[in-house]
Amino acid sequence: MEETIPAILQSLIEHLGSQRIQDDITAILIALDLPDL
Repeated sequence: MEETIPAILQSLIEHLGSQRIQDDITAILIALDLPDL
């Protein structure tokens, strides 16, 4: 299992085909990048 976390997330997004899920994941990634927000 050589996949990185972003690759797994991208696969999940493509599998679900849901804009809402993509927005949620994007928000989570932003939150992780800005822990003091």
